[in-house]
Amino acid sequence: MIGRNQLASKEHPTVRRTSRLPITNSLYALAFLVLALTSPLGAVAVKLNPVGSVKLAKEAGQIDSVVEGQAGTLLVRDYSWRTHESHQRLEVYEEASGKQLRTIGRAGRQPGRFVRLKDVWVTHDGAVWIADLIGRLLHFSPSGELRHTRLIENPGYRVKAIVVDEKHGALYLAGCLPLKTYLNEGCSLVHRYSYPELSYQQSFLATDPLAIERRYHPLEDFDLDLDSSGKLWFIDRPIFKLFRVDPENGASVSFPLTSPRFKKPAAIPPRTPSTENERRRRESYLIDRVLVVEPWVAVSVRHPEGHGYSLAIFDLEGNELSQHLKSPGRLVGKTRQGELIFHQSEAKNFVLQFFKLAKRPATSDG
Repeated sequence: MIGRNQLASKEHPTVRRTSRLPITNSLYALAFLVLALTSPLGAVAVKLNPVGSVKLAKEAGQIDSVVEGQAGTLLVRDYSWRTHESHQRLEVYEEASGKQLRTIGRAGRQPGRFVRLKDVWVTHDGAVWIADLIGRLLHFSPSGELRHTRLIENPGYRVKAIVVDEKHGALYLAGCLPLKTYLNEGCSLVHRYSYPELSYQQSFLATDPLAIERRYHPLEDFDLDLDSSGKLWFIDRPIFKLFRVDPENGASVSFPLTSPRFKKPAAIPPRTPSTENERRRRESYLIDRVLVVEPWVAVSVRHPEGHGYSLAIFDLEGNELSQHLKSPGRLVGKTRQGELIFHQSEAKNFVLQFFKLAKRPATSDG
């Protein structure tokens, strides 16, 4: 049985696993020494330390995001709808061994099913919330039994991300709610609901003016995360800014990603065919994820297709600590212990790698 291999280090001296992947600790260390030394831009104040890996017993599909579940499980969102809509699924794996335990929900338009499984959130009791692209929320028990389904309407919009703030009794969704007639004229992007009642309360954070000016709407997608104080962290894929929103007053502030490598997409002419927009998506730098692992906020940037990913790292005050930290793969999730989870999709395997951010001594900055 192939399972999670965790590496001991000065930062993690007590971590152990008995089962091992067929790759040595020394190779991990060597690979990430090279990675650290070849991140060329900016004063890199943080580094990535490898702490483990697990090979999932997954035979097909893809890994789009990973959420830590209850009792040592990982929930893997497989959004392979472009192959066939029925292929999308939410799979549950044992973290220690990589064994698949079950699936939760299934694709379809009937009640209790999802269409284009967009995002997943797990609450402290292990319950699972699923948001799909047509605006439905599905609530499952930790064992995968459907509790209820809710259609987002009045107002209605396509849901792109979900966050549940149990501490403050709020559920947040990201999606484009038009401020005028058309989506490309600007939207409110973050929407607050009471939790667990799910009564709509307010919307905030307007579309960035550059997205309207350059007609970026075909490229836009959103991601959202939460810090322990209840503040929200938000990204819009073609806009190279990290947004922090205070839900108590709706105020927002943005922090630019400053790496000169990240080239803004060109303006999109009116009536551009969808095939051309798809080409633009493949060939553009776009932000992919935002994840809070306190005291840091990690922003993953996807390079033009086939050229990997980079990380921009911020602190909770919005200071950019690393402009362009080379990423070991696509950033797909995090653990409650503050580990970032990566997957190398180009490797054609289903190995997840776990890393911790750590401060880099000033004398070794790249």
